[in-house]
Amino acid sequence: MHLTPIAGDVFDITRRIKEINEGYYLMYNHKYSRYEVYNDVGFTPTLVITWNNRLDMRIIKKLYETRIENIKKLVEDIEKNNEYIQNRAIDKAIDKAGYETKQYFNYVQKHGI
Repeated sequence: MHLTPIAGDVFDITRRIKEINEGYYLMYNHKYSRYEVYNDVGFTPTLVITWNNRLDMRIIKKLYETRIENIKKLVEDIEKNNEYIQNRAIDKAIDKAGYETKQYFNYVQKHGI
């Protein structure tokens, strides 16, 4: 199997994960070379978060940020980010249209069309 349970670690990350949610547990995925936190609810364990970095307090911070209690803020952040991306795409399209129009105008002036 490509998953290995992490029972303990130097920084007590596994214990702190349990403090956030008693159903959470930490695994190492050898296939993808990453840590994964699962929630043991229902019939099938649910993957909560993946972590490619070394095991440290950032994973705890991320788990706190992504708790269901913070869903409203998470959705707001996602919506703000999507709006920013959309506005950047619009700005790029406008810049490209302006550039193409300027090129066409210069061509017409140069060739007297």
